[in-house]
Amino acid sequence: ELVQFLRTYYLYLVLPVLAFAIARLAFGIDGLYGQDSYEYLRFTKAIYAGFKSGNLPSNFFWSVGYPLVGSIFIFTGIPAELSLQLVSLFSLIGILFYLHNILLPFAKNAHVLKYYLIACVLFSPLVFRSAMVCMSDMLCVFFVVSHIYHGFRYVNDLKVTHLCFAIFFAVCGVLTRYGV
Repeated sequence: ELVQFLRTYYLYLVLPVLAFAIARLAFGIDGLYGQDSYEYLRFTKAIYAGFKSGNLPSNFFWSVGYPLVGSIFIFTGIPAELSLQLVSLFSLIGILFYLHNILLPFAKNAHVLKYYLIACVLFSPLVFRSAMVCMSDMLCVFFVVSHIYHGFRYVNDLKVTHLCFAIFFAVCGVLTRYGV
């Protein structure tokens, strides 16, 4: 079953990771640009320190979803800057996975669908850039696409688990883009 999964989705895993590695290692793209990225980084470190000390930070007027996920990555030993970039990268990979499964019933050829999705990502500057920077955009899109997928699955299967996932991802999407 794992072999079949990898055979189906390997391009969605390998190509974004390869592009990320080239961008980061060859071109030195650290994902930090402009004031917003640095503020997300600052608050990610503050949440991480708050988890360790028990005193969660305040004074953040933006959404907390993205820095929260980034701070969880820091517990694995990954530096904060890289952890935020990885959140964006893994979000792109998850988006590709969910889009593949959303569009598969409409596709005449699954292989063509795979290459079409990869081409859309690699040749779309906005999507490609969003997967490389320390911003909440990709994570929010991941939550929205996940919500749509599970919403469709609930309508088709009427399984409560898909309804619960759809609600969960919708709430996460809101918490990722809107300050609370």
